[in-house]
Amino acid sequence: MRSRLLHFFLLAVFALACGAQEAEPLSQEKKALIDELLTLTGANNFSTTMRDFYIERMASVLRKMNPEIDPSAFRIIEEEVRAVMSEALADDALNELTYPIYHRHLAQDDIRALVEFYRTPSGRRVLAALPLITEEGMRAGQTWGAQLAPKMESRVLQRLKEAGILE
Repeated sequence: MRSRLLHFFLLAVFALACGAQEAEPLSQEKKALIDELLTLTGANNFSTTMRDFYIERMASVLRKMNPEIDPSAFRIIEEEVRAVMSEALADDALNELTYPIYHRHLAQDDIRALVEFYRTPSGRRVLAALPLITEEGMRAGQTWGAQLAPKMESRVLQRLKEAGILE
């Protein structure tokens, strides 16, 4: 009897905890704000970046497989990748995947504040600079990581040897 009571209590606590994590439904107003934020930040252009990546990647693989390939193959790759991406974007599927992410992490007032900020001259300058800042930051991080890699490798190998895992 005691075991069943404990089991029931744990299930009730678990159910309450899960219910507390459920978010309120996404309102049309918040969805419209997310759309505007995605447009202002250029996030809606991600599909173009992704499309170009796929085209370049496929062309690169094809060139490596057959350096003498007919140049029309690259036109076909571009046409077909563009077609698939256009079809996939026609039903707004990417945004439908994105809405819950923004909804889960940002309150409607926060999204509204971001939209208002990105409409200002300062906000537009931030948006213009952000890709460059991100790219330079990634390069700096890669350089920093490359400098740390030999030290990490040396210390890990030393510890593995000390532990008798490696000779």
